[in-house]
Amino acid sequence: KSGKKIVEKIKVKEPIRVVLGNSGISANTAELDGLVEDLNRKDPKLHSSRLKKVTEQVFAVKEALLKHDLKEVGKIITENHKILIDMGLSHKKLIELCNIALENGAYGAKLTGGGMGGFMIALTPEEELQERVGKAIEERGFYVIKAQIGD
Repeated sequence: KSGKKIVEKIKVKEPIRVVLGNSGISANTAELDGLVEDLNRKDPKLHSSRLKKVTEQVFAVKEALLKHDLKEVGKIITENHKILIDMGLSHKKLIELCNIALENGAYGAKLTGGGMGGFMIALTPEEELQERVGKAIEERGFYVIKAQIGD
């Protein structure tokens, strides 16, 4: 509707380190679809306002990435995760993983994919921070992948 691209490759100024933590929970996609439909049916105005906010966050993250304002990216993705929690799309293990990451200095953290299980991502731009956050998550018994976005 807005004419803005929904999927777009963004070239970051320099590589960005992240930590992915596996909740160990497998999500049921059909259940997720039903949950979202129920949310819309129960309170269409609230559901619509949440989706509008999420859309705004997507474009705000893009702008922050283009400016390499990683603190802002972290703030936005953490706020996004709170909306997804309110919508019932997170999981206690994902919330735990995000909290571990944030408590250990991650700039931001949120679930990935459709939610209700699977992985979370933590923004950890510096190597030392990535190591610290990854270690803290592993020490709690979760599987970790350390990755880098960009060249």
